[in-house]
Amino acid sequence: MDYMRDIEINELNLNQEFIKQAALVLSYGEQLAEVEQKVSDLKDEYSYMKECFISIKASIEIDIRSGKVPVNIPKLTEDAIKSYINTNKIVTEYIKTLFEQKKEINETVKNRDCLQAMYDALKHKKDCLLELSRRQTAGFYATPDEAQYNKRILDKLNKRGD
Repeated sequence: MDYMRDIEINELNLNQEFIKQAALVLSYGEQLAEVEQKVSDLKDEYSYMKECFISIKASIEIDIRSGKVPVNIPKLTEDAIKSYINTNKIVTEYIKTLFEQKKEINETVKNRDCLQAMYDALKHKKDCLLELSRRQTAGFYATPDEAQYNKRILDKLNKRGD
């Protein structure tokens, strides 16, 4: 979808703008709902993964302390055990996975925020359409002088040609 095009108002064809408005709100609303659900699912999955990560680290520590895992550490201090755990291949892979999951959450939240901003902009566009319609209906529609109007139309056409 083209955000800028979707929030533009063609003042010369308000009827068409009103017709498009409902479809745009529905489309962006559906997308927003889907992304909000995805954010929720990703956060739940991340929380579960963090709990699993804590369990994995605890399990490795228990195995080290009970002697089930042979380690080349002369003295088993807290710091030595933590260092060993943090350099464990399973732990480092899990940290990478958690980091990637967090990046995906952040990207999805950014996408959600953009969709929310667009959804809000469409509400504002509706208000503008209503006001323009009221003015036009009441005969108070402010029409620009011909030179300004022609310049504005040419600027719009030039933008679309870029």
